[in-house]
Amino acid sequence: MVSTLPHKTPTIPTPPFLYRYVTTRQLLIQPLDIFGLSLRTVTHDSAISKNCGVVRIGSVIFLTGGTDEKGLPGRKFLSLTVDLESVTAALVPLEDMPAPKAFHGTTAVAGDDVVVIGGMIDGSRATAVCSRYSAKKKKWEGMCPLAKPLAFLAVDVLPSAGTEWLYTFGGSDPSTTAPISVAAVARYSTTKDQWETVTLSENQGWTGAVGEVCARLSQSRLLIFGGDTRMSYVYEAGNSTIRKAAAMSEGIKGGNELPICMESYAGRVYCVSQGRCHIYDFKNNQWNCMGFDSS
Repeated sequence: MVSTLPHKTPTIPTPPFLYRYVTTRQLLIQPLDIFGLSLRTVTHDSAISKNCGVVRIGSVIFLTGGTDEKGLPGRKFLSLTVDLESVTAALVPLEDMPAPKAFHGTTAVAGDDVVVIGGMIDGSRATAVCSRYSAKKKKWEGMCPLAKPLAFLAVDVLPSAGTEWLYTFGGSDPSTTAPISVAAVARYSTTKDQWETVTLSENQGWTGAVGEVCARLSQSRLLIFGGDTRMSYVYEAGNSTIRKAAAMSEGIKGGNELPICMESYAGRVYCVSQGRCHIYDFKNNQWNCMGFDSS
């Protein structure tokens, strides 16, 4: 449910950084250019919501929605600006989302705009509603809805022939009598405000695991992994194929209520979840896993 795109401000930390929320107020930060050295601890005053959507744009982490102490979805939209030099972070509330959501897809389009896709609107119902926060206008705007209500879906963005496409993979609707995951791919044109179904020319066993995530490997490839399985797959936009990749050395543990960090850097995908950093090497088609903790 996470993604990264370059930002346009001069405060971009170069290269990007990994982070892990230890509590709802404290996170550990690791710049990728000095990976393996001591983690930096950052604390902010206000708490974030659990089960929120998250996307990093430059030095800012945006957090959307999530659940409150009663487990109900909320409308919070927060920006967390990280300063790696002073090892500080400022959490600022922005305009609330149009509707409460949790377990939704969150990514960035057009460089600076944050989008939220589908998600749960209460304890048992998913929604097809999508929204976009315009960084220029400083307000939320409507988007074309999904074809049907979905939550727990993976989202990310790829450019293609001058058009930016937002992709969704899998997802499920817990309100149905059989809330199984959906093995379907859709894409959204940011210029036409229109969704379309992607017909796969080849699928090597991908079934749309609940809670899986995806990350960009290149301008035309996305890595799909996690959820309730150790399997991973590579989606190739040029020929609409999903091919099996190496299995993860460790699965991503369930019950992760705090944000999962995802970064693509130097030919690798990094995923930080519950004290572990999962690393995929695309060139060698290989997963590794190591600790990501202050201890």
